[in-house]
Amino acid sequence: MPDRFEALQDHTTLSREEVLPRIADVRVVFIGEAHDSGKDHLLQLEIIRYFHSRGKKVTVALEVFPIERQKVLDKWLDGTLGVSEFAMECDRIWDELYYYYGDIFSFARNTGVSLQAIGVMRGFISSVGMKGQLALSP
Repeated sequence: MPDRFEALQDHTTLSREEVLPRIADVRVVFIGEAHDSGKDHLLQLEIIRYFHSRGKKVTVALEVFPIERQKVLDKWLDGTLGVSEFAMECDRIWDELYYYYGDIFSFARNTGVSLQAIGVMRGFISSVGMKGQLALSP
């Protein structure tokens, strides 16, 4: 995980220890990532743990998880799906999705952190990528 961060407001360089208290009272944190970057997901998990440990109500919005598949997340969180079944459901969405996000998913399930699907289906992304705005309905 990175040791230094740049604050966009004033372009100062901050350590990891300085960043977390600086964002402690914000309502929304956006974290850019590469879906297949283990280090990005470790950083996300550290931030999620930080807020949770301070008694904040945490919801993790997952752009990688299509809205249409929210019920899979709900079943995972309520214990209806086991690890292997959930991992298979995840991998139907993106290859190795559970591999990269598994620690976040497990932390959420074990602590009551909410998971919210906010993404679109993969086929839709491909269609827009090939056809641009013509793939969109009015």
